[in-house]
Formats: sequence, C-alpha cells, structure tokens
Amino acid sequence: MSWTPSVLTTLWPWFLCLVLVWPGGSHAAEGLAVGIAKTEITPPVGTPLAGYGRYYGQPARGVQDPLYARALALTHAGQTVVVVSCDLVLIDGPLRHAVLTTIRRAQPLREDALILVATHTHTGAGALGSRLWERLIMGLFDPQIFTQVTDRIAQAALMALRHPIGVTAAVGQTRIDALVANRMDAQLALPQSLKVLQFQAPSGRIVGRLVFMAAHPTLAPWQCREFSADYPGVLTQALEQHDPGSVAVFVQGAAGDLAPQTAAGPAPHARSTIYGLALADVVLHLAFTPVALDGPWSGELVEMPLPPVQLRVGFVHVPSWVGNRLLPRRTVLQVVRLGPLLFLALPGEWASETGQELEQLIASEGWRPFLFGYANDYIGYVIPRRYYGQHTLYEARVSLYGSHLAAYLQQQVRHLLSHLGLTAPHVSYVTPRGVSDKRLASPVEG
Repeated sequence: MSWTPSVLTTLWPWFLCLVLVWPGGSHAAEGLAVGIAKTEITPPVGTPLAGYGRYYGQPARGVQDPLYARALALTHAGQTVVVVSCDLVLIDGPLRHAVLTTIRRAQPLREDALILVATHTHTGAGALGSRLWERLIMGLFDPQIFTQVTDRIAQAALMALRHPIGVTAAVGQTRIDALVANRMDAQLALPQSLKVLQFQAPSGRIVGRLVFMAAHPTLAPWQCREFSADYPGVLTQALEQHDPGSVAVFVQGAAGDLAPQTAAGPAPHARSTIYGLALADVVLHLAFTPVALDGPWSGELVEMPLPPVQLRVGFVHVPSWVGNRLLPRRTVLQVVRLGPLLFLALPGEWASETGQELEQLIASEGWRPFLFGYANDYIGYVIPRRYYGQHTLYEARVSLYGSHLAAYLQQQVRHLLSHLGLTAPHVSYVTPRGVSDKRLASPVEG
C-alpha cells in the first residue's frame, strides 16, 4: 500500500480521535457544526502486524482491507471537540503525544482537547510501540513507520477541523445481546447496547455518525497475516457507502471481556464481513431522537498515578520494583460534556461490568453517557476484583496493576466528575497501597 496523497480522502463531519479545543475553536459558530475526514494509515507490506502475541513481530504479507483514521470535529459557540478513531490495536502515551504535537504545528490545541481512540483491531499496524512489552504484540519499533502513521492521524483531525458544516444531532440506541458474547464469564448476562450519534445537514444528508459498541475485533483470521480493520472497518465502510460523502467513526467501549457472537459455519475470511454488515443493518434501522447540544460544553483531562505493577508469570509474582520499570506508572482520564451528553474516555481494556457501572453512575446524575475505551493510553485489562485470582483467565493474567485497579480507577472517575461539578462527591474507597492520595486526579497543566 503506497503512502501517496491520493489515499487521503476528505469527507465531512465525523470524529474518532477526540480533539477538544476549549474555547476559541477556529471554526466557531453559534449553531452546531461538524467537520469530517478520513486518512489511510495502512503501513507498507512487510511492517509487523499488531494484535496477537503469536505474531512475534512477524511482517504482514498483504492487505486484506485498508486501515484508516477517521475524524469528526464538533463545533458550537466557539468550542470544538475532535474525536479521531484509528484502526490500531491500541493507543499509548507516546503515540498520542506525537499526534498532538503534529496538530499543534498547524493549529494551537490544548492538551485536554484531544481524545484519541483505537478500534482495537488485532490485525493492525505494528512497529509503533517503543516500550519493551509493546514489542511482544507490535514487533520492533520503527521510527519511520511511527512518524508516517501519526502524521496521517493528525491530518485527519486537521482536515475535519477545517471543513465544518451546519448540522443537527440525533441519538439512537438498541440492544444487541444476540451479537455479543462474554468470553470471560459466559454466565454473566449483562445487556449489550449499540448507540449512535448521527449528524444531519439541513438538506437531510447524513454527514457523520459516531457508532458506540463493545466487542473484540478478532474475527479477521490471524493466520493469513494481512492488515485488516476487522468488523469495525466493514461496518464503517458500509455506512459510508450507504450515505456517500459521510464518515462513520467507530468507538470501541468496555470490550475487555466481550467477543462477537457469530453463527457457526462461515469461512474465517467471511466472518468479519458478515458481522460488520449485520451491525450496519442494525444502525440503518435505528429510530433516532433529536438531541440539542446547546447546553454548556466543557472538558478536562487529568493525569494520575497508577498502583504498583503486579506482574504474574503463572503462579509466580514478579516483584513490583521490577514491573514498575517495565510498565507505565501514570495514565490519563478524560471527561467531555456536550450539553446533556457526557463522554468518558478510558485507557486500556475495561471489562463490560466495570464500564457499565460507570455508565450507570453518569446516568444516575442525569447525563447521557458515552464511553470511549482504548482511549489516549494503554494500561492492560481492568476487571472486577473477583476474577483477578483466576489464573486460567487470560484477562486476569494481563491485569497488570493488582486486584484493586478497577475500584481505584472508578474512584478516580468519580473524583474527576465531582471536580467538574457533574456528580455529587463519593468517598467510599480506600486508596491502594503504594499510591499517594495527594496526587490523585490532578489536572494536567494546559
């Protein structure tokens, strides 16, 4: 796949790597406006694949379907939010920093104005992570590939910011329990939903969609060793073909323990296509309700310490002083309010139960919650404490910060919401050993 300008396709409003410009957005308008864009980020064949540990950094043999960064920039009354979604297995801190730096070369942007998310495809671009543990799933770091990919992600955000049009917003939601399975606990019957924020021009044309759901993109067969966006790519492309000129941005939610539920029988290559088209059909048959985003817009990103690393190799616990040298010691959380809507951007892979508990908290305070998983950083799995000791569970083995991580992070979200005046204070959680309470939820300096 060549890296030529012809692969850059500017469409209209959509957002999937969330860039926020509080106040003073360059394309401010009194009414709601949206800008959209998508850029191809498929690296050259021969670049390592990323997603499965079994790749061992082996190179991609071809391209099953292209990888994209899709961006949607929302502007209202001088404030802008840009969301950028990337067909990658994860977003880490250095990648987010590089994208933000590139954007800032062309346009000023606060650090708390960017939410960058990964679709979590397991057949995405490797060579993007310089940390030791990232090499296990991404192969050796290649600075040239890193720059090419991050530059194109930034280009998607910038193009979306530069081409806004007036729109109205509507929201649709439905249950998709039959399409999602819990791979960690088959007995855990939690409701699974698909939500869509849809943006429509005065002419009636659909400009962009923000599609929220949760299920691991692991349908594209790893054996073929080809780049693929998996079912999120099929879903978004089908929606864009249905409404030419639009961009559909896929947001992966709390998918840590969730997998696509597919019928037995289809050939491996067909499963992601069948599943993605089934989801597109669900979206196209949704009933939508208009939503006004005229209320206050605000947002904040905070940097916070993580508990001591607790690596486990089988039943052997690696000393924390060793793990602390290998894995990140800090991460970020982000909250964005758009009138009655509340976006919560979370790093890493949250189990569905932990994510739904946060959504219930937000809804109980009168907000309409939208959860962005795999956002801004990567910290491994965040699972309920009762599963942590079950060494046979993959999700438990790669929960890297101890059994209290979920409760700790949920409490930090409460701190952040309370700080913004979005919820009542809640103080029922004891800080894990090794984390100073004085450093919790400290705002990042802008």
